[in-house]
Amino acid sequence: MEINRCPHCMRELTGHRGGACPFCGFNAQKSPQPAEAMPRNTILNGKYLVGDVLGRGGFGITYIGFDLSLESRVAIKEYYPSGAAMRREGESELYWSSSYKFRSSREDAKNYFLKEARKMARVENIPSVVRVRETFLANETAYIVMDYVEGETLKARLRREGPMTYTACYALLRPMMQDLCKIHRQGVIHRDISPDNIMIQGDGSVKLLDLGAAKDLNKHSDEVSVPVGKNGYSPMEQYLNNGSIGPWTDVYALCATIYYACYGKRVPQSLERLEQDTLRFDLPTREPIPPYVVGALRKGLAVRAADRTQSVDALLDQLEEEQTTILGPARQPGAVPAPVPAAKPAKKTTPCPCPERCPGTPDGKRQSDRHWRSGSCGCGERAVRCALCRKAGRCTGHPGWDPRGRRGGGCKLGRAGGGKCRIRGV
Repeated sequence: MEINRCPHCMRELTGHRGGACPFCGFNAQKSPQPAEAMPRNTILNGKYLVGDVLGRGGFGITYIGFDLSLESRVAIKEYYPSGAAMRREGESELYWSSSYKFRSSREDAKNYFLKEARKMARVENIPSVVRVRETFLANETAYIVMDYVEGETLKARLRREGPMTYTACYALLRPMMQDLCKIHRQGVIHRDISPDNIMIQGDGSVKLLDLGAAKDLNKHSDEVSVPVGKNGYSPMEQYLNNGSIGPWTDVYALCATIYYACYGKRVPQSLERLEQDTLRFDLPTREPIPPYVVGALRKGLAVRAADRTQSVDALLDQLEEEQTTILGPARQPGAVPAPVPAAKPAKKTTPCPCPERCPGTPDGKRQSDRHWRSGSCGCGERAVRCALCRKAGRCTGHPGWDPRGRRGGGCKLGRAGGGKCRIRGV
């Protein structure tokens, strides 16, 4: 059976012979496949048609592919660590370097690559994480087949439009960060979060790609672990053979991604920061970044894991701490500390006189006097901070959002009625 599909978009080219693809305009004759990549139209595992290279990193090559049995596009990740293997042009099989330091445990390294992917394949119903379909060994290496995600990477968006405002960046990445918390609770660390692995889909939602570097913390510590590092996004522990990997590892990469998206510059390489930390937060941005966000980013980008925010849950809390500066800007050597202003006398407050059972709260119960006295009445009376999600401004209600706290996205207190209490009408 003759297969005639565009290697770039994988559309069927019935009756089309040579020239540009009528669907995407790609001309394969003018854009040859990179020498280190598999030839186009290679068939893997008897059913996956290999197309163009989507991306190349230190850990492997990702291709667009086509599942001939299910007739759907896929993404194929090939284990191809830089400096460890080579491929003769026009061939599919890899040849491993005799000087490769993991040569004696090469099979273990490939199996480790697949084990982590299989772990991710069992993680289901997480919208922001790409689904793993299958794993297999071929051509003296390993492959992971994932869903193909259409859209534009965050890296491409930033190159096209320039840096984002922090408000837009956080709104875009927040759902993905919440889903990453679920991944971490199942003992899996991604280890390769960066703007080129975040796909922005047509509806504005994002998908976290490239699970080839994921690490399962539930595995025994004596199993082979392959060091994975990406300059500007990987923390120090990822460059070490025995580095302590955990949720704090992805925290660093997330903060580095936010930093790049807002400041337009990559964080200096983590190992170089050990000697001299040149990371700056006083660079120009499209909108001022609140001090509490700067503090959260600084703590999330701490070089040493022990000094870093330890979980994405905690990072979300810090990024949503609307009125408290978590960590002030670092004081320069020799600088005189700023004087601490005298504390203002506390204003006299009166508990909210609303009924004991306030219908403005999800469970029908009034919030504690501590919240009511602070101006964030559960029913919305002149709310400065929502009593449940602590969101700044008057609570306007967010149907369907989790009422348990700010990580859920908001609260269900209802509409504040323009600042008037819905019960008293004042």
